[in-house]
Amino acid sequence: MKYKYIVIVFFVFLFTGCSSTYKVTNFPSKEKFYEEINNVFKGRESKITLTDDSVVTALDGITIKNNCLFVNINSVEKINMKIALADAIELNFDNKNASSGIFFLQNGEKIRAEDIIVEQDSIKFVEVKSVLLPFSIQLDNVKTVNYKNRWKSIFPDAMIGLLSGGLTGYFWGKTDTNDHGENQGVPGLIGGAFVGFIAGSITGLSLGFPVTYEFNK
Repeated sequence: MKYKYIVIVFFVFLFTGCSSTYKVTNFPSKEKFYEEINNVFKGRESKITLTDDSVVTALDGITIKNNCLFVNINSVEKINMKIALADAIELNFDNKNASSGIFFLQNGEKIRAEDIIVEQDSIKFVEVKSVLLPFSIQLDNVKTVNYKNRWKSIFPDAMIGLLSGGLTGYFWGKTDTNDHGENQGVPGLIGGAFVGFIAGSITGLSLGFPVTYEFNK
């Protein structure tokens, strides 16, 4: 019986999935469409798909203004540095010279570095920092923007899991009998529904509820 429940989980993952898609034509005007996007995507990590199908990831929301979409994208900044060896309290690499590593300063700051050279009384390195850079995209080049709402997807996906798991368990159980020759359709329904509900909830939380806004449609 346990193998049946494994198959039920597979079918739940296969059929579970909810999403919402909004188009410009769903709104009274483009201005209202853009206004909603500004409100909904404020502070959210989101993905922008361009008309050439390339993807830009916005880490802290998007803003539409003056026919442009403004985002902050993650970039790497590298700075040549030299500090006194006494300022470092922990070196997280084995050799005096290392291609990359991490160390901590007396003030608790964590440094991610490359091209590290430890001298008698100092450390030379290239500090590697992740920074947010402003980036703008012409709206004519934007195909879609979307984000995933993980909590919103739990209930609908759990219901889909309950139904698909229950039906799978029922029809499979009808082909099976217990030691007394009794049909296992009802036990299969109950067990399949329970497993499907749990699997659907987990699926919804992990995959999320995709919310997409389509441009130029």
